[in-house]
Amino acid sequence: MAKTTRPPVGINPNVPIAVQRELRKVAQFAFDAQDRADQALSGLTTKVSKNLTDLLDVSKFVSSQVQAGGQFPINLGSLTGQAGQNQLAYVPSVSSLPNRNSPLAVDGQAVWYKNLLWRYSLTGGGTSSSSVQPGTWQSSSPILVGTHAQRLALSPSDYPDFEFFETDRALIYISNGTSWLYAAGGPGYGSFETRWSDLVATDVGIEWLESSRSTINNQAPFPLYRWSGTAWVFVSGLFFRTQAQIATLAATLTVNDFSAQVFVSVYDHQLAWSGSGWVWGTQETGAHPIEGMLVDPVSGYALCDGSTTTYLNSDGTTTSVTLPNLTGSAAGAAYLKLGSPDSGPNPAVAPGASVSGGSVASNTTGVSNQTALTNVGVNAHSYLNQNVQSGSGTTIVEFFNDAATSHTVSDPGHSHLVTDPGHTHTLSSVSVTVDATGEPRNLVLRPWFRR
Repeated sequence: MAKTTRPPVGINPNVPIAVQRELRKVAQFAFDAQDRADQALSGLTTKVSKNLTDLLDVSKFVSSQVQAGGQFPINLGSLTGQAGQNQLAYVPSVSSLPNRNSPLAVDGQAVWYKNLLWRYSLTGGGTSSSSVQPGTWQSSSPILVGTHAQRLALSPSDYPDFEFFETDRALIYISNGTSWLYAAGGPGYGSFETRWSDLVATDVGIEWLESSRSTINNQAPFPLYRWSGTAWVFVSGLFFRTQAQIATLAATLTVNDFSAQVFVSVYDHQLAWSGSGWVWGTQETGAHPIEGMLVDPVSGYALCDGSTTTYLNSDGTTTSVTLPNLTGSAAGAAYLKLGSPDSGPNPAVAPGASVSGGSVASNTTGVSNQTALTNVGVNAHSYLNQNVQSGSGTTIVEFFNDAATSHTVSDPGHSHLVTDPGHTHTLSSVSVTVDATGEPRNLVLRPWFRR
């Protein structure tokens, strides 16, 4: 007799593949056994009975062969659950995880819950009480993926120890059975206006890099904020603003922005937020000196050329000042003099000098003059008187009684000996005039005022 064509076996598609394979084996074995029985009956119509009693005997024989100890035992070791326990031939879908008293709370039993496969484990935890078996339901996929809104729609009590990755914020949360707690991820990035405003206490630690309020230099280091559980608190980074924009920035700051730093362009200073106003930044001294520079600065300074400029104050305002002209001409240069009050450049003043201590007077005390006429020849005439004038080559005129007669004396040279036992001259006060043109060796640098 030809083999009977059998209809396909209907199996719930939710049943695990391994279970489906075993069920198909059993069905095929039963079909084969039925075919053999039909063949035997058709060939031995006179030897085999077809009554109900005989057919039941055949069924008992088949059952004994597929049981443990039979010739064709079914292997249950690879099936979900454990041998010796009642097992379902499919994975049931439940609206809540079964409690320990449920027939489904069997070690190895699987259920579908909220589109996830859960497995009951006796060794996974729990405590024993009376006849109730200890155990927990464990998910085969402890990491959930979805949007921020989808996470908020899930009750954390339904997903203890689960992680949730928010695809739209790149943040990871973990459920402690009571709340979804921020665990890792971020920081967020964007404008001040788009900072996440729906955060709560369980979101503490989330960070945000802000871009919009750093208007003139939209690049790192961006201001970094961290959620404290109640507010965004400044952590680090730097704002970049012009002096005219400082007041607008201050209007957006609160006590939570304490220590926020802003770099003020043109003036090249940093100000810090005190919680209520601006003060000098950490590295600032608040000084505005005049400095000599070999290379002109790009910004932050004004040349001392007599013009009027402004300098930055600690509160973000400015003050006007007229600079000294130290570059108008060579005569405009000036040396630095420390003192008070500020003034200058002041004109050069020539130094004065004086010598005092008495007066100069003539003093010849003890000086004697000895007459010497050695080598001077005079004729034998007598003369009334004789005038002698000192000095080499002197002509001596002699007057004789004879008014008409004279003698010429030739003097080849003679000397007078002067004896000086010692004398002094006293000097009175003397005035010395000095001009202002001299200066020491120097280095000239262009003078710049720190704004």
